[in-house]
Amino acid sequence: VAGNLSEKQVKHADIVYKAGNDLLQLINDVLDLAKIEAGRVQLKLEPLNIHDLLVELDSSLRPMAEIKGLRLLTHLEPGVPKMIHSDRGRLQQILRNLLSNALKFTEHGEVELSIGHSPVSLDEERETLQFVVRDSGIGIDPAQHQRIFQAFQQIDGSTSRRFGGTGLGLAITRQLVEVLGGQISLESTPGQGSRFIVRLPVLALQTAGREDDAPDAAPLRAGSGPAMLIVEDDPNFAAVIAEEAQAHGFSSVHCRTGKQAIALLQSERFVAVILDILLPDISGWQIYRRLRGLLQHRDVPVHIVSCVPQPQDWHSEGTRYLVKPIAREDLEQVFQDIVLPDAPARSLLLVEDVEVEREHYREHLTQMGFQVVAEGSAERARQAYSGKAFEALVIDLDLPDQDGFDLLETLHRKRPLQGTLVVINTGVDVTRQDLQRLRRYSAVVVRKTGDDLGPLSEALQGFLSTLREPQTDSLELSGKRVLLVDDDIRNIYAMTALLDELGLVVVAVKDGVEALQAFDREPFDLVLMDMAMPNMDGYTATRLLKGERACAIPVIALTAHAMKGDREKCITAGCDDYLAKPVGRQELLEMLHRWLAVAQAPRRQAQG
Repeated sequence: VAGNLSEKQVKHADIVYKAGNDLLQLINDVLDLAKIEAGRVQLKLEPLNIHDLLVELDSSLRPMAEIKGLRLLTHLEPGVPKMIHSDRGRLQQILRNLLSNALKFTEHGEVELSIGHSPVSLDEERETLQFVVRDSGIGIDPAQHQRIFQAFQQIDGSTSRRFGGTGLGLAITRQLVEVLGGQISLESTPGQGSRFIVRLPVLALQTAGREDDAPDAAPLRAGSGPAMLIVEDDPNFAAVIAEEAQAHGFSSVHCRTGKQAIALLQSERFVAVILDILLPDISGWQIYRRLRGLLQHRDVPVHIVSCVPQPQDWHSEGTRYLVKPIAREDLEQVFQDIVLPDAPARSLLLVEDVEVEREHYREHLTQMGFQVVAEGSAERARQAYSGKAFEALVIDLDLPDQDGFDLLETLHRKRPLQGTLVVINTGVDVTRQDLQRLRRYSAVVVRKTGDDLGPLSEALQGFLSTLREPQTDSLELSGKRVLLVDDDIRNIYAMTALLDELGLVVVAVKDGVEALQAFDREPFDLVLMDMAMPNMDGYTATRLLKGERACAIPVIALTAHAMKGDREKCITAGCDDYLAKPVGRQELLEMLHRWLAVAQAPRRQAQG
């Protein structure tokens, strides 16, 4: 009864409640185990949709993962049958037990369930599927691998005190796997996580495919106006959404796979996203997480429209959840709820002499939210620049009537380019001397890569985000000294331009040897360290800085190494934090503020 218990009584009641739940779980587990051992388990074999199974597990376990700050991933390998014949309830019980254990024993990182074909066949007449539950948790000593599958067994006596549990889950899981004719195995090393591998023989069921079923087909674009993304594998329902979008003044881009959706979200900007959860390749939840991690889509309204019920504990600001089938009125309400941003379009001058490319860029930049003036020559660009103020320029260097460098100089003389974003979008090689000429404009250099507009989008999205979001106070950064260590002149140029703009003093060197010499010679507030360099790599340099030279200032790993374990490798070497290339402007700015704010201890001066 709310308000009638003291704080101490509430704690006691909570203990009683948890103890009661633990006892109930123990009773259920004992009954399950007894039934299995007595051979009284009756299998209910029925058609089972693999995608549905993944989504149901994801939805039920995601709150547990989010509470612990873990990533919960699902992966379905190509070629896995959509429908199989198996016992839905028992298969769910097996996978839920393994996933729950993985989440329980993992403090940092991720847990993943992947389903694919097994390299080992267990039945000549049926396919053998392999279900792998992988985690980055505490790991298990090989000497304990067999023991933990026995009843009432855990790794050691402290495990139940730390993590709870009855010690029956894996025993039940092993016996259920065997009842289904399968095998379970474990690969694990202490401190390096675990992989539980379940191999099951299943009967694949044929599914009737639609004639127009082409999930990898190019995205369909329709209408005009602000663009919204439709991620939906049912083309008929997607067509209804697109029709409704046009009726409300939106254009639409429809894709049918998660991978297409992620590529579009990274390269374009949308005013809203309509997202299904059950997709042919990956879960819609994975797309949703990626979407919210992209600066340009962090606050974009998302409408989830799926046959999967909304998870009980899930809610997110800016996201609406609708369960199929939905009425036309509900769909219409979705579009009425989409509020377009009030900010006026940012003006951009595009200079590109190839007409096909110019129109392609114009369309893309307009979708990003720019008001584009597109010109095909330097002469027309000069005229446009004389009559209008632009907040951004996108210029090709190879123009028919004037070199792009000379054009920039001409525009700068007409009206200084300070405060204007300059993006050089070119297919020609840019030399070190060229980069020096461009540095005065703080220009960003993007190399043309055919139809891939991702690099151009990335260069412009950071600029848009600084206009849309409150500026981080840069006064505290002014005058701070940064040692930038990188062997790639392009990276040095791009990072130096950005750091200069923030008021930082930058000393750039090309390898670990020069980094140590610079550190001995002069004081710094922070080090940005690439990890793969000639002569001396970043790992060795960082170990020497933090060890022999007792470096007390932050060292940030800034590297293209972004595979699993790379962050831990950098931290082990002595780095204080880690950023994977390519690094976004806002991401870097947040990192600088975070570490320069704490690096107030006296800097180590050069010795001797």
